[in-house]
Amino acid sequence: MHVLSTALFDAPPFRHAVCHGVLLGEDGRKMSKRLRNYPDPMALVAEHGSDALRAALLMSGAVSGSDIRFLGASVKDAVRRLHLPLWNALHLYTAYALGDGFAPGGGGEPGRPGRPGRPGRLERALASETELLRVEVEAAMADYDFARAYGALEDFITTLSTWYLRLLKPALWRPGLDAAKRASYEALHGALAQLARVAAPFLPFLAEEVHAALGGPGSVHLEDWPAPRDELRDDALVAEMRRLRDVVRIARRVREQAGVKHRQPLRRARIAGLGAALAANRALLEAELNVKAVDELDDVAGAVRTELVLDYARLGKRLRDRVKLVAAAVKRGEFRELPDGRFEAAGELLEADEVTRRFVAHGAAVAAEGGLVVALDLAVDDALAREGLARELNRTVQDLRKQARLGYTDRIVIGLAGASPAVDAMLADHAAWLAEQGTATLTRAALADRIASAMVEVGDATVEVSLARAQV
Repeated sequence: MHVLSTALFDAPPFRHAVCHGVLLGEDGRKMSKRLRNYPDPMALVAEHGSDALRAALLMSGAVSGSDIRFLGASVKDAVRRLHLPLWNALHLYTAYALGDGFAPGGGGEPGRPGRPGRPGRLERALASETELLRVEVEAAMADYDFARAYGALEDFITTLSTWYLRLLKPALWRPGLDAAKRASYEALHGALAQLARVAAPFLPFLAEEVHAALGGPGSVHLEDWPAPRDELRDDALVAEMRRLRDVVRIARRVREQAGVKHRQPLRRARIAGLGAALAANRALLEAELNVKAVDELDDVAGAVRTELVLDYARLGKRLRDRVKLVAAAVKRGEFRELPDGRFEAAGELLEADEVTRRFVAHGAAVAAEGGLVVALDLAVDDALAREGLARELNRTVQDLRKQARLGYTDRIVIGLAGASPAVDAMLADHAAWLAEQGTATLTRAALADRIASAMVEVGDATVEVSLARAQV
């Protein structure tokens, strides 16, 4: 190609080349027709779709030049990581929007026009993250980095489905279609519509389905690439939301280490490292951490030990032989933090960009990561235990609703059969909440015309949870 292009046009044949690694079979040998050591690609496409096969290949190390063992399971994994969460998010949004008669662009229920209210913090953060997705994908493709582009799509889809959609769901569940609810719908519609266009080169068939489900005209592949919308950018708010997600993840780790389920409410969480964001998002954190109160962790030293990680490449150039003395002092814990953010050790001043501070937690009820510390009060009294049982039963009811393929607004009857003082005590406090969450009425008996049922262990007793359609 070089010879011909130089001879014919006096120019190189291409400016960039993408070189991939070798695909190996499960046996570690290079795939070949002779060995037939590869999964049938047509069978993979028939079972999981060509988008999943494309994603599995372009998300792998092969596109960065590494040799990889290609497994058919990686295609199924791509479906789990990309397709299912996006499809579930789209289904939930369209189901709620259809039920409310919402139409994007300021429309509302037939005969009841209306405009969305001022977007809240969640809506503004989602719009900004959607714009940052476009920026990240463009940067990845400018570097011919396919894995990075797919990674950006996966991160956004995960954040949309597990954070924004979940936090906005209570507003969507609220009766009526007021201005604030319209703003939530508009934010979700805008995020999904932009995602469809950005994902179109990478997940072409799935993007087409999303585009059509949102009422987009024609084909998504005939749409223009999204233009920059700098007015939607709020990088500080996005960084704040990401810090909040880090706190939630750290708190989950505390629960997992202590063997306490996330659905079990706790009395209190104490957090250090959020600053002013804690007060601004207190209600959100209480809901996400499933605690009754969130406070500032004042005694950080009592909960964690501070360690410094030295950047030897930077310090070695500046301190030379003195870096060994500094490292020894830091290892002994003989350092102090200055008001300006610098540190002092062994008589040397260490700049903020020459060290990384990290926290090491004391005890099972505390976890730390970076500059964040989360401490949970793990004591569960009788009232919290009853509320935890209500949440466990609600999870069972929601699973049974899915099993019975019930719609979000379908009313049901929940039957709780079996002797259990714990269930009786729980219902005395939380029957109304359980009925509201299940769109149901409750009865303390078995149901004859059940459409789904499950057995649940409650302490030493076994309770049967059954569902039946409510009589209209």
